[in-house]
Parts: sequence; C-alpha cells; structure tokens
Amino acid sequence: MAESWIEIGRVGSINPARREVRIAVEPGRAHEFEAMEWVRLRPGDGAPVRCRVDAVKRTASDAVLVLAPGVPRDSVARMKGAAVVVAKEELKPRPAGVYVVADLPGMTVVDRDGRPLGTVRDAFETAAHGVMEVDGTAGGSFSLPVVDETMAEVDVERGVVVVNDIAPYVVYDED
Repeated sequence: MAESWIEIGRVGSINPARREVRIAVEPGRAHEFEAMEWVRLRPGDGAPVRCRVDAVKRTASDAVLVLAPGVPRDSVARMKGAAVVVAKEELKPRPAGVYVVADLPGMTVVDRDGRPLGTVRDAFETAAHGVMEVDGTAGGSFSLPVVDETMAEVDVERGVVVVNDIAPYVVYDED
C-alpha cells in the first residue's frame, strides 16, 4: 500500500557542517515539530529519507532541525528545497485554537453572546492578513479581516467562529 504524504514544511536553507536544516513551516503545522525525534525529507520527486533529529529550534514561522551525527553531511547538503513530509496517519492533532484561514469556510459566525451573524462563504489570505466573507443571517453579506481584533475564538471542531465587536472592521457588500 502506498503511503499518503502530507507536506508540513520545506527546507529553505542548510548548514551541512552543523547538520542543520532550516524549514519554512506550513501554516497551522508548527505543532508537528514539537518534540520531533524523526523527520522525513523528500528531495525533488524522490522517496522520503528518514533522519533522526537531535534538536529543534523554533521561531514563529520556521524551525531549525539539528540532525543526528549518523546523518552524513553530504546528505544534508542535498536537502535544500526538500519537502518535509508526514504520513497522513501520523499527523498530530492541532491544539485547540490553532487554525488556518482555509479552515473557516462553512463555519458559523457568532458574536460573544452566541447570537448567529452568518456563515463563512469564503476565506483567503492577502499580503496583510486573512479575510473572511460572511453570508449574513439577516441577508446580505460582509467581509471581516481575520486579525486578533476581530477573532475572539475559532473552534474548528464545532465549526464556530466567535467574533468581537466587528463594527469598526466590517465591510458590507454593496449588493
């Protein structure tokens, strides 16, 4: 049976002398690097190579993996641009409150008091932040930025977005 691989990051830079690979982490996948002991790196279209991890150093957007001494430095030198993959059945569940903008379509939007405001029709990323387009419960539609000021809570399991006071941020559709 062929394994189904999910990409959780991509190697951006390498330091073969230190056996380090710097990985640009896919949004919503940072938790996959918590306490990582093994990593699978897939260079080009080849099969994933499993490597032992000695240490993980994380920042908000990337992770630096220090590979074990048994990993040859020349192998590390060929890993620039490699995909970091995980078998689908090995994916770790996301911690509560962790979401990506692509999770939002179909979710119910409610205010802090639980009153329904609408359903997310679409959500996308802009250069500045995410945006969700909401079909309002009273008709019409509106857009909201996906930023800390508007988002009180996102419960992916229940499919609910709780928003703060949206009046300063809402943009109503003209139709």
